[in-house]
Amino acid sequence: MKRIVFLFSAIFLFGLTINAQQTFPNYYFGSIKIMQQELQIELDFSIKSDTLVGTINIPIQSIKNLKLNKINWNKNNLTFEILKEPQQGVFNGKISADSIYGSFEQMGFKGTFCVVKTEKPVEDTAVVIKPYIEEEVTFNNGEVKLAGTLSYPSKEGSFPAVILITGSGAQNRDSDIFGFKLFSKAADYFTRNGIAVLRYDDRGVGGSTGNVSQSTTEDFANDVIAGFELLKTKSFINPKKIGLYGHSEGGIVAPIAASQLNDVAFAVLVSGPGVPGDQIILRQLAKIMQAEKNTDSLIAVQVANYKEAFDLLKSGSPEDSLKNLLYRQTKKEMDQLSKADKKSIKNMEETINMTVSQKLVQYNSVWFKFFINYDPAPMLQNVKCPVLLTFGGKDTQVDIEQNKKVMEDNLMFGGNKNTETIVFANANHLYQEAVTGSPSEYAKLKKDYLPGFLEQVTNWILKTTNK
Repeated sequence: MKRIVFLFSAIFLFGLTINAQQTFPNYYFGSIKIMQQELQIELDFSIKSDTLVGTINIPIQSIKNLKLNKINWNKNNLTFEILKEPQQGVFNGKISADSIYGSFEQMGFKGTFCVVKTEKPVEDTAVVIKPYIEEEVTFNNGEVKLAGTLSYPSKEGSFPAVILITGSGAQNRDSDIFGFKLFSKAADYFTRNGIAVLRYDDRGVGGSTGNVSQSTTEDFANDVIAGFELLKTKSFINPKKIGLYGHSEGGIVAPIAASQLNDVAFAVLVSGPGVPGDQIILRQLAKIMQAEKNTDSLIAVQVANYKEAFDLLKSGSPEDSLKNLLYRQTKKEMDQLSKADKKSIKNMEETINMTVSQKLVQYNSVWFKFFINYDPAPMLQNVKCPVLLTFGGKDTQVDIEQNKKVMEDNLMFGGNKNTETIVFANANHLYQEAVTGSPSEYAKLKKDYLPGFLEQVTNWILKTTNK
């Protein structure tokens, strides 16, 4: 059974009614069940200025504090909406003691939801005294302003420094994925060990301007170069010891930037791709579906469908050709659904067209077109600084067998003799200690790096910059 991804985005609060006997705040924990998928959700209701407001969290989709729309709460019923057309989701629930259960509908798909009232988790708000300095910084790449945090030891000195480069998608400076703040934790560890760190919001996120989907990987490399120039102006940073740390797509960005910077000291490529983007996505699709126990025949069909679409997109064919292909593929998938799944779809034709439209928006973005065509291997031959490659043995997003040897071979072919590779056998793509490696378990795992990862990377950086 193919997993269908339901997308959510920001909405606005509208009018509501409530029953006076209810007391707030109320916090509920439960799940949505739709198309053989179960998504954990959290609902949080409170009163603000005599008005009932609410938010929803969906950890598996990295959605936090999304406002609820058109809340209607009375003695026995609760209804609310998320998003606007065409992705509007409607919840219609019955209130029974401390639980709420009912129906959920989005994009023509019908499902159910059930939540239970419970104590809201208390966030740790304790003030941590950090043995280093953090300052807010901004820098510019043309018209784009990047905003970030620069952390460095509080003692006197001239320190090595590293720029943290995020993976694909619009991420904040902490690289917060399912509550695991990858870059915040890495920056803290590096700085405590004498390495200054620059981490910044991606384009269009937080304090940064621009738009990720309308930018390319090369644009992101120029952002890094601008950050590199900023660090060289800081008196407490050794300008000859500034390096790059790129995670996932950041492992493509870093080599592009390094090839243009004559004085970059090192590059750490964390689960960086070594083959063109379309190959990365196809292998990723297969590995994730395997981890989710899909059949080999279904995996083969899905991979073949995506490959056909990518080949058409790369050939520069008219959009109508791609649209017609996606329509045929989606209709065939819907025709093969079980009777129960078909029954859960309100309007089949409308759902097919909506699915096709969403894929076209993604495929036609500036970022996606560049990514599926770009081959990072030749650029690795231009990287002359010391390089550390790391891979996760259970990484389903950047497969070690597909990428490790290609990257090592191209670095060697370019004459780079100062390279090292470390494989963390139990690591997933985020370098958590994993079970299956599937993204579906990211939110369930400990929000921390597996033991030894940050230590080994830190030791390598210090060893390299002290030579």
